[in-house]
This record gives sequence, C-alpha cells and structure tokens, in this order.
Amino acid sequence: MVALSLLLFCVTTLMSQWYFGFVGLNFLFGRSTAEKFKYVFPCFCIVGALLEIELVWTIQDIALGLLTIPNLIAIVILWPKVREQTKDFFKKQKKEQ
Repeated sequence: MVALSLLLFCVTTLMSQWYFGFVGLNFLFGRSTAEKFKYVFPCFCIVGALLEIELVWTIQDIALGLLTIPNLIAIVILWPKVREQTKDFFKKQKKEQ
C-alpha cells in the first residue's frame, strides 16, 4: 500500500510540475518555447534520477531560490497598493457593521 501510494504521489507530482512549467513558459515566452519544454522536462527527470541525491537537492534548492526573486520584487513594488487596498477593505468592513 505504501509503495502504491508513493508511486501515485510521484506520478502526479511529475505531471503537475510539467503542467506548471509548460503554462509558465507559455505565458512568459510563447507557445514555441513551451512546446520545447515537453521534450526537455523528461530529459531532466532522467538526469535527476541518475545523479547523486545531494546534487539533485542542491540544484532544486538553487532553482527554488531563484524562483523567489521575482516574487520578492513584486511584493516590494506592490506593497503600497496592497496597503491601500487593505485599508479600504477594513473601512468598508467597519461601515457594514
């Protein structure tokens, strides 16, 4: 049961990672670049399965760290707008009470 659960978790995780990568590349760079991702992703899965686990985790940590940079930039840029909208929301909440 544990092996079957692990297998299903792995398969669904790989499918979701492929999908999110495809959608993100399609949004950022267009359909032609996203189509190439369909062939590159399985190659990375095979390479990842063959490498040592410490190297795989290091690469994954670096990739995840790089993905946070655009989010942090967006948070800093959008902070004034979020603050303004939050104040407006709570003012409306007080008026409704």
